[in-house]
Amino acid sequence: MKIHNMKQSPQLDPSKPEHNISRINEISLESDGFNKIFEDGSPFFTRIEFSITDLCNRVCEFCPRADPEVYPNNNEEISLELYEKIMKDLASHKWQGGIVFSAFGEPMLHRDVLGLIKLTKKYLPDSILDIVTNGDQLKPRKVTALFKAGLDVLKVSLYDGPEQIEIFDNMRKKIGVGKNKFILRHRYDKDENFGIIFSNRAGNAELEGQEVKLLPLKSNCYFTFYKLMIDFDGRVLLCSHDWNKKLSPGSLKDMSIYEAWTSPVMQNVRKMLSNKNRNFEPCKSCDVTGTLNGEESYNRWSKKLELVNKI
Repeated sequence: MKIHNMKQSPQLDPSKPEHNISRINEISLESDGFNKIFEDGSPFFTRIEFSITDLCNRVCEFCPRADPEVYPNNNEEISLELYEKIMKDLASHKWQGGIVFSAFGEPMLHRDVLGLIKLTKKYLPDSILDIVTNGDQLKPRKVTALFKAGLDVLKVSLYDGPEQIEIFDNMRKKIGVGKNKFILRHRYDKDENFGIIFSNRAGNAELEGQEVKLLPLKSNCYFTFYKLMIDFDGRVLLCSHDWNKKLSPGSLKDMSIYEAWTSPVMQNVRKMLSNKNRNFEPCKSCDVTGTLNGEESYNRWSKKLELVNKI
C-alpha cells in the first residue's frame, strides 16, 4: 500500500467531514488489510483508532467532557511497552492500513508521542498514521519532529474561529509541509455542526438544536466490521463513540489482536448489527448512522457470518 502522498480531491474541502469519509474509504480499499483474512476466514480490519491518552486540555460543549461527572479528565496514557506489544502483533500478520491517534483524549498530551510514532513505523512501515489534534500543543519544531518521526498526516481541529486558519497555515508553510499532510478542519461554526457529523456519543453528549432520533435505531452499523478501537489501557472497544466503555472483549495486555477481533463479544455484536438490531448497550443509546464507511468490509463479514450460521 503506497498512498502516503495521495492528493486531495478537488471536489472535496478538507475542512469538511466528507473529505475525511472519502479518505478513510480510500485507505481501506487500497489497504493490504482489506484483502487479508485470518486462518478461520475472518476478514481483517482496515483501520485502527487509538486513544493514546485519556487526558484533554479542552472542554468542548459537544463532548462528554463538558460534564465531568459523565467523563472526568484522567491523566492516563498508553505505555510504550504495551504499544510495542500491539505493533509486534500486527507486524506478525504483515498488516497494513490506516492508524489514527484520536478518540477520547488529546494525542499531543501523551508524554512520548514521538516514541509511539517511531514504533509504528518500525513495525508497520507501510501503515498510514494520522493524528487528530486541537492544535494547542503545536509549535513548528514539534510539528517538524512529528513528521520526521514518520507521521503521515496531521489533522488540526480549529475550534476557536477563522482567525486560527492563518496561524496554522503559516506554521505549515514554515515547516514546508503540503496541505494534504497538514489538514485544517473547521470546527467553529455551529450552523454547520462544527464541521463534523455530530453524534450523541452513545448517549453521553447533547447539543442544543441536535436532531432527536427514535432510539434504538433500526439500521446496520459498520464500525465493528472494519475498525479496531483500542483504549489507552489496551482494552478493545466497539468504537470511539462508546465513551462509557460499556462493552469490551478484553484487553490486548492479556489477549492477541486475533482473539479480541474474533471474540464471541465482537461476533455477537456483528450478528446483531447485521440484522439491524441495536437493542443492546452501548448501541441502543447511540444515534450514529454508522454506514458512511466500511460497507465493503461489512459485505465480506456478512458472507463469513452466513457460513457460521449454517454450521
